[in-house]
Amino acid sequence: MRSRAWFAILVIGFLGIVILGLLTKVALDSNAELKNIVQFKASLLDRFEASGVREVSLRRGESPGSYAVLLVISRRGLAAEASAAAESEGGPRVEGPTGLSGSVTPFEEQVLRFFAERFPDKSARTIDLRLARASAWGCSAPRAEREVRVLLPQYRVWLREKERAGRLAQALAGAGCRLLSVGRDGGTQTAEIAPSDSGSASSRELARLAEPILRQHCSLGGYRRLVVRVRSKVSSDGAAPQASGVEEVSFDAAGREIRP
Repeated sequence: MRSRAWFAILVIGFLGIVILGLLTKVALDSNAELKNIVQFKASLLDRFEASGVREVSLRRGESPGSYAVLLVISRRGLAAEASAAAESEGGPRVEGPTGLSGSVTPFEEQVLRFFAERFPDKSARTIDLRLARASAWGCSAPRAEREVRVLLPQYRVWLREKERAGRLAQALAGAGCRLLSVGRDGGTQTAEIAPSDSGSASSRELARLAEPILRQHCSLGGYRRLVVRVRSKVSSDGAAPQASGVEEVSFDAAGREIRP
């Protein structure tokens, strides 16, 4: 009699699990948005699991178009994240609004880029990203240690500008120039460059070599004036020493040099 009771309990438990799974599948199939978010959480965890991410929580925020994301990271993952934060990312600096509430580490930038490129809800405007350390005790809730807010529309624009700056840096390298930063202020396009080697070209000659390349890559947004700042010396990590000289050379939209 007792064995039959245990068997009945097991059968009821098994049927309950099957029914619950079927109800969950029906709910996901009938709600495309919920299904996309669940799949996105799985892909996010799969992408960053090697970086120490152990759990992903994603929910809608209070305001329309906002989402709150919590990444629970192992102690080893947070240690690696802290060390990565101290390293310079390198490459040209892209000036202008990024859509970020503050500075981010390389790992956080990878996560935010993943959101900007793959998040299924294209109407999303704000992402609140929080990083939490995995608790050593199962009963303790993870506590957020870092929080970053990103405005997705502005951040996507900044990402496109950054990719464009990378292509521009490659093109300038062929002319013996190293791109340090690029930006725009109204109708004025600015670029800061330095010689990539110890060539004999003067700062003005270097600016003239760079101008056609800058005009080709920056003309999409249109500008009235191009200001090329040429640094005579620059350290290997891209930071200009205090003693380095800077010369400005300006051009109009047709490539003609504007003399003071």
